[in-house]
Amino acid sequence: MNRRALTIFSAVVVGAMLLLSAWAWFQLPADARVPIHWGPDGQVDGYADKTIGLLLLPLTTLGVAALLWVIPVIEPRRANFEKSGKAYGAIWVAVVLMLAAIDVVAVAAALGGTGPTVSADACSWSRGSSSSSSACSGPHRRSCSSSSSEGSS
Repeated sequence: MNRRALTIFSAVVVGAMLLLSAWAWFQLPADARVPIHWGPDGQVDGYADKTIGLLLLPLTTLGVAALLWVIPVIEPRRANFEKSGKAYGAIWVAVVLMLAAIDVVAVAAALGGTGPTVSADACSWSRGSSSSSSACSGPHRRSCSSSSSEGSS
C-alpha cells in the first residue's frame, strides 16, 4: 500500500468531482434540485438544493479519503495491517471510484438525464424507463422472463 499514491489518486478524483460540480453549477437553474438518495427500487426519493447537492458527494469523498489515510496511522496492530496493504489499497480505490460514479449519476440526473436505475431485482435494471417491458430487455432477459413467469403462477 503506497499511501502517497493513494492520496494523490484521491485528490485527483475529488478535484475532478469538484470541477464537475462547478460546471454543473452554471448549467443548472438557481432553484434546481439535485438527487441525493435513491430508494430500494432504484428511483430517486431524496433531493437537496443545488449547493448541498453538488457539494455533498465531493466533500464526502474527501472525508472518506482522509479517514482511509488516517486509519493506518492510528491502527494499534500496524504489522498486521501492513500485511493486508494491497487489499486496503484496492478497497480505498474502489470506494473513491464508487463515490465518484454516484456523483456523476447524481449530476447527470440533476441536469435532466435519466441514467440507470438499479435495484436488488436484476429485472429492474433499465435505462431511464419504468415500463416493465423494457425492464427485462437487457442482458438478463431470459432470467427475468423465467423469474417473472414463475412468480405469476
